[in-house]
Amino acid sequence: MVENSFKFRLHNTSRTLEVPTTWLQKHDIDLYDLIYVGEVFPFKIRRTLKILLSRRGRTSLKSFLMEALNANLDRLTSDDVSKINGLINEVRQPVNPATLNEGKWYVIYRCDRAFTAATIRPTANTILDSHLSAIECSSEEIADYYTAILNYLAYMVIIQDRTFIRHQFARPVLAITIAGLSYKNIERSLSDNISKLSRMLKNLIGAQSLNFSNQREALQHIAHLPEFQQIVQLIDMKISRDTLEEALNLVSGLKKLN
Repeated sequence: MVENSFKFRLHNTSRTLEVPTTWLQKHDIDLYDLIYVGEVFPFKIRRTLKILLSRRGRTSLKSFLMEALNANLDRLTSDDVSKINGLINEVRQPVNPATLNEGKWYVIYRCDRAFTAATIRPTANTILDSHLSAIECSSEEIADYYTAILNYLAYMVIIQDRTFIRHQFARPVLAITIAGLSYKNIERSLSDNISKLSRMLKNLIGAQSLNFSNQREALQHIAHLPEFQQIVQLIDMKISRDTLEEALNLVSGLKKLN
């Protein structure tokens, strides 16, 4: 953004649009950082996506985009015009975009099937994809702890040859409680060790450019890392087989038959 002018390019288009900054105010438009489900992996959020939303809702956003299109017709290709019209027709957004609290740490996890998780401290105007859930935490240590526990439980589903339930939502959080692994119920020395190892994985994996075809593959990758192996050993010593089974029953189906 430069003084009195806002430039942006929409997804899958080739030309930049330019509008007066007053149009943003008129339609109550702002730039948001979207955490998209396809960018969430065990211990890593690969990137956030920049998106435009209106605090007044979908109709106002569509009006802004249509005005921007009309104002830039002379600089757009016919292909771009067609694509932007398609985007305007298909645009969706929350009625009132809810942002994450900048002063908190969050565990972000997938709501569908494999509930892999990562820790983040959001910047201003950070929002979640509808296929993600978040646990708000008061410190990085607590967030890193819960990230490790969720990834541990997801990994247990895989090594026990179970199938993930399709829609998870709050189930993984309840599974943590059932397993007796809530942060407040764990002795400080153990939770500190788990948090430390989780943070090491966050830094290690965050520095790597990794791509996985699915979350099972991603979990199988971290299973070979010594820091995650230590997390598994620490939790295995704390949780009984029956308690783990009860927790996994909430987030997964029964074991596959051979």
